[in-house]
Order: sequence, then C-alpha cells, then structure tokens
Amino acid sequence: MVTGVYKRRKPELSTLYKIVFNYHEAYENIYEERYEPEYGYFRTEIKESIKKYLDCGIMEHGMARIYCKKCGKDYFVAFSCKTRFFCPSCSQKRTLIWSDWVMGNVVKNVPHRQWVFTIPKILRKLFYKDRTLLGGMADCVRDTLKEIFNEIYDNDSYMPGIILSNQTFGNLLVWHPHIHCLVTDGVFDKDTKFHTVPIIDKNKALIIFREKIFEMLQENNRISEKLIKMMRNWNHSGFSVDNSVKIEKDDYDSMLRLAQYIVHTSFSQKKIKYIESSGSIIYKSKMHLGKKRNFEVLDAIEFLHRVCLHIPGPYEALIRYYGYYSNAARGKRKKLGLELDLLDGKVGSIDIVDDAPSKRAFRKSWAQLIYKVYEVDPLLCPTCGSQMKFIAFIQSHIEIVKILKHIKLWPVDYPGNSVNARASPNNYSLNFDLLSKQVNSKHINL
Repeated sequence: MVTGVYKRRKPELSTLYKIVFNYHEAYENIYEERYEPEYGYFRTEIKESIKKYLDCGIMEHGMARIYCKKCGKDYFVAFSCKTRFFCPSCSQKRTLIWSDWVMGNVVKNVPHRQWVFTIPKILRKLFYKDRTLLGGMADCVRDTLKEIFNEIYDNDSYMPGIILSNQTFGNLLVWHPHIHCLVTDGVFDKDTKFHTVPIIDKNKALIIFREKIFEMLQENNRISEKLIKMMRNWNHSGFSVDNSVKIEKDDYDSMLRLAQYIVHTSFSQKKIKYIESSGSIIYKSKMHLGKKRNFEVLDAIEFLHRVCLHIPGPYEALIRYYGYYSNAARGKRKKLGLELDLLDGKVGSIDIVDDAPSKRAFRKSWAQLIYKVYEVDPLLCPTCGSQMKFIAFIQSHIEIVKILKHIKLWPVDYPGNSVNARASPNNYSLNFDLLSKQVNSKHINL
C-alpha cells in the first residue's frame, strides 16, 4: 500500500557528495605520487564514474517532466548516472533489478547453498594491478565446484546451477577480492530432475581452489614457484572456502536476500561520518578480524581512493552463470521446450510460447523501484491521486535554468554555497549574468 507521495532526493546535500565534490580533483592530482607505485595507473573509469556521479540526481544536468492529465499537476525528476559500484542510488537500483530478474528467470525452487572463496593478503594486490585476474579467479572457482560435484555424480550430464559474483571489498573498505556463489545444493540430470547431494567437504574444495589459483597465477607470470612452495607449507595459507549458509526449498525471502547480498555495493552512506573542519572521515562497519576494530579513521583522499578501488572496468563482468544456470543451458532448454516450472514446485516440462517481451520490458521501471524501496508511488499525483505520465525530457541548459528559477530551485545548492561551483564535467562556458538574460528572453511552457 502506498504510504505517501514521492519527494525528490537531494544528493547534493549528502555527506558522500560533499566529500567527492570537495576532494575529487585533489585525489586525481595526487594519485600518481601517492598511489600509482602500489596500485598502478589512474584508471579512466574512475574519473568518468566520479564525473557522472556528480551530475546524478541534479536537475541542472538534465531532467524529465511528469504530468497529471486530470488536474494539471506536474513536477520534474533528474536523470541518474547508472554508474557501477560508486553511486549508492544507482547501485541500489541495479541490485533490485538484478535480484528480481534472477529470481524470476534463473533460480529454481530447489535447495541452494552460499559458497565464499577468498585468497590470502599476499596475493590480493596482484588482482588490482591486473583486473583480468579477477576473471581468472572466477574460472578457478567454477572449475573447483565442477570437480567437487563430478566426484559425487560421475556423469557429464549432471549439472549444478551456479551463479558467481566477484566482490573486491571487505569490511572497512579494504581491497579484498573474493567470490560469492549461489549454488544449487545438488545437480540436475538430463531429464531436468534434481538430485540432492550429501554434505560436501569444504577442506577438499579449499585445496582444489588453492592449487587452481597457483596454476592460474603461474600461467600469467604473476607468482614464482618459490613463493608457491612456501605458501603450501604455511599452517594457515590465507585461502578460505565457506559453504555453511544453506537456503531450503520454498524459502523465497531468504533466497532473495542472498541474491541481493552477493551483488551489493562496496560501502554504505549511513556508515560515513565526515568531519569537515579537518577533512577526515570516520567509517564504521562490522568488526575487522585483523584490525580488531569496527571503524577506520581516514583522510578524505584516502577514503575516496578506497571507494574508487572497487569501480569495475567498462566491460568487466561481475556476475557469471555456469552449469544448469548458464546462458547456454537456459537457452537450449527453452528452445527444446524443456524448461521446468520449479518455482511452483512442479517437476515436468512446460509449454513454451514464443511471446517473450523485449529486454527493456524485463527491466524494472523507475516508478516500480521507487515504490519497492520507499513504499511511495512517484507517478501518483499528490493533488488528485491519478496516475501521472512522463511527457518530456529536458536537456537544454538554458531551458533547465529557466524551469529551476520558476520552481525556486535555482541556484543549485552545491557544497560551499557558491553559484559558480560546478560539479558537471560538461563545459557550458557559463557566464551567469549573460545566462540569466538569455533565460529571461526565452519562453518555456510549464
């Protein structure tokens, strides 16, 4: 049930926005001296993500007009940046879209187990300097799980369903590449029947995983045989495999929460305390076992660096599907009419009708996502209760300023309260006195 009407968020007033706005240029300028020797060059995607985030939700940089035909009420919503693992708002939207899609189109109603694969600290920096190794680690996890299940069911036609998520962050924003997996607690045979498995020895999985990581790093000339021999003799190698979390059949809510967890963003705005006078950040999180504390005190540039570490490359895959859940296997079953209606607990073939909607139709609309998160309907007219519609998308800066002045939202309240303080990377060559004259000479219907 709708509990209220939509109110525009104000990202420019958030703690994170103030930090990024005030320190992003200093971070980029100091990166070469402070971070490049350890982390490599300043990646282009970091700069682009920051620029897009500083425009996200700010109506000055583009907006849509929503209108109620019944009573004439209208309002405006800003465009979003759609960056990955940086903007909290867009990351939350992405999480909701993906978890709803995977629950409705991939996951079957059978028991599942969460697997977590981690590597030792001594190897972690290698995966930042060469992020292609993250894909190699995913392949190692896939092959480990295949070997484990093949030992139980020695049949090539038996397949587990595997969804694998790359994560690069740990508590307190540290660089900590590891893999979360959502894995069926059993296998599907060629007749799409599901076979449960006995308890799997995670220690055996750990040894297989460790050796595959060593082999992968050697193939990429990233590790020496001497270091491998030394690590094999350590009492605690730093490699870890955990599979203690099990989701039972029919437990939809737990499965949905786990699906959202394995793709959640690297940080939370609620955990940030910004001490503006000193340019310091106190970041609170879960207890860090190594540091034996649940907080970290950082200067603003170091905080920004730790957040930016987790921005993926433009073509970097974070989610992978294997076995019964692979794209190829799902496509083949659909083509042959062998997909199962396991979400309703039925085991058997279902009729396949070639009336699938477009890819865009699978995506959750903006209004549905706002409703799900905040329990308000952004398309519900606050005046008469009718459904409103998008009627225009506005990108002309002169028109935008005219509108914002009319609705008393100009100038934008950027950090520092300076009219000339611009967050956008777009060069409008702004002369605000001249712009005001241009705007006032234009007529824009509201």
